[in-house]
Parts: sequence; C-alpha cells; structure tokens
Amino acid sequence: ILNDGDMALFDMGAEYHFYGSDITCSFP
Repeated sequence: ILNDGDMALFDMGAEYHFYGSDITCSFP
C-alpha cells in the first residue's frame, strides 16, 4: 500500500537466449 509521498519502483528484467532486457521505472 502506497501512502502520499511514497515512491514506487518497478524493475522488470527478462533474458531470452543471448538477448537481455531490463526495464526500470519509478514515479513519486
């Protein structure tokens, strides 16, 4: 549960064969 003033951070990563992908996003 997020409260006012908290920051949310999402870090998603995937690896397929020799290809790697990483997505990181954050919002206040």
